[in-house]
Amino acid sequence: MLNLDTGTLTPLLKRMEAAGLIERRRDTVDERVVNFFITQAGKALQEKASCVPQSLFDATGMNKKELDEINETITFLLHQLNKTSEK
Repeated sequence: MLNLDTGTLTPLLKRMEAAGLIERRRDTVDERVVNFFITQAGKALQEKASCVPQSLFDATGMNKKELDEINETITFLLHQLNKTSEK
């Protein structure tokens, strides 16, 4: 969903765990699977940051249609770049 590779995601998750925002637990059925759970501190930060998306939207001065079009273009560009890098 974030379109991040493991080299980016793993250090990010480790920092979040060290900060007490998430905790990880091995799956009881399949130990190869690691599940992440948000902690109380993580929930508090999530609440504190809940205004960020609207603030960013307001700061653009753009309407929803314009932002949706840019998002579609960026998504298409990323898809094209990923196809190229897979060759």
